[in-house]
Amino acid sequence: MDELMKIVGIRYLHETLRTTIEQVLSEHKTCEIDPSRFKDGDSLATNMANLKIYITSTFRSITSSALRCPQLMCEIFSVLKELAIKYFPESREVCYYVISGFVFLRFFAPAILNPKLFEITDQQISNQVIKEEYMITLYKEFLTEQHIESTKVFLELISSSTTLSVPRVNELPVLLKESNQVIKEEYMITLYKEFLTEQHIESTKVFLELISSSTTLSVPRVNELPVLLKESVMTKRAQGRRRIGIAFRNFKKRYFCLNTQHFFYSKTKNKRPLCRIPINEILAVEKLQEQSFKMKNMFQVVRKDRALYIQASNCVEEKEWIDILTKVCQTNRNRLKEYHPSAFIGGQWLCCKAPNENTSGCCPVTVTSLPPDLGVHIDPDREIERIHTIFLQNMENLETLIELCEKQHLQQHHHHHNANHHTHHHNANSARINAMPTHTTNPYNNRMPHFVIEDRHTLWETLKELRQCVIRLEQNHKQYMRSVCVRTIYGSEQAPIGDDNYLLMLAKHCTT
Repeated sequence: MDELMKIVGIRYLHETLRTTIEQVLSEHKTCEIDPSRFKDGDSLATNMANLKIYITSTFRSITSSALRCPQLMCEIFSVLKELAIKYFPESREVCYYVISGFVFLRFFAPAILNPKLFEITDQQISNQVIKEEYMITLYKEFLTEQHIESTKVFLELISSSTTLSVPRVNELPVLLKESNQVIKEEYMITLYKEFLTEQHIESTKVFLELISSSTTLSVPRVNELPVLLKESVMTKRAQGRRRIGIAFRNFKKRYFCLNTQHFFYSKTKNKRPLCRIPINEILAVEKLQEQSFKMKNMFQVVRKDRALYIQASNCVEEKEWIDILTKVCQTNRNRLKEYHPSAFIGGQWLCCKAPNENTSGCCPVTVTSLPPDLGVHIDPDREIERIHTIFLQNMENLETLIELCEKQHLQQHHHHHNANHHTHHHNANSARINAMPTHTTNPYNNRMPHFVIEDRHTLWETLKELRQCVIRLEQNHKQYMRSVCVRTIYGSEQAPIGDDNYLLMLAKHCTT
């Protein structure tokens, strides 16, 4: 999973973190807030302000990047969410634990701590910068360590099964102290007070919901309260009005909301919805050509029976709504492949002049899921060494699998030979043979892997060749290490006196 996210999401990672990391590397500001580590001239207020700026920048970059998260990663997070719902139906926060554990702790946090490893920068990183990046990462880890049972701070905030509320400031130190596994330093409490707010928690919730959005979940959610994703006032055309005179006049301002279950609008905020569209019923979300109503910044939400035409206040808001609506419904199984870019007015589609309102679309829908960028730099030597180590550590399992494949291959060959021999016997004998049970007890069946092997003979040959490659490579490696031991002189620059690494190398490779 880690390798997959790194390969598929490398461009997404760069786009999200590069600006902040370059800022940290170029400014060389001190972010130390531990009083015991202060140097002469250090100021707690100044250092705290620097750290807050970097954390704020990182937080905003991540939580605003959900729409750019690669589709493959979103699909994986969606599956993880479904499994969490299946096995923990009464605990909504488990979904957040699982997803945040991957995307924060195993994707963003390692890249912040070691940007060179993720090719975000090629600059030499000083110890001070590493300390600053570590402090930034601490905050993200705090937001994702929900699996610790004693931590009640963030759990209750992101759980939609309870009312969203923020702990009072005077309660925060007590709540934080109750979980020594999350925060051990007193000086960090001030930092957490600054960022443990309703706005930060809500932004994190929306981010996690968007990157794991799916309308194909097969497991129903129990007592789920929807999470609000976006809201604003826009203008919509009355649905079902098709007469020319009415079509151009009947536009009204409505309050639109999108949550994890529905897209709906009402007359004003917090009023009863006048129209509610389940996300899984949205077939497409596309721009609407200006010629339809002589109005700019319009888009359409296409349903099975008709389309909802909406005008945003500006082009930025229009794009935001199209992007987020497309994101939440992109896994719908019944999404359209073609749509009409103009409205149906005056008995025809203005785009293709088709007279039938049920005519299939005349333009392909916008492609939102591009192939992942796999142009990541891979060190072949390092990857081969890692693969070789994995096989070497599992040689016993490899030998067992080879043995089992060989025995089953021989048994199958023997059975086939006997069957051909008996076909030349009398019909009575053939009937007697065919009456024998086809499933016999095989002592090796219980040891075979739990996956389908279509061609055991080919697998057997492949595993034998793989074993020979591992053995040959290990022999070459040992021979090379012995030559290094012979050439290296103890006490030289390569192996100074007291060098434990050299002594360990001698003990491992030069004792035979």
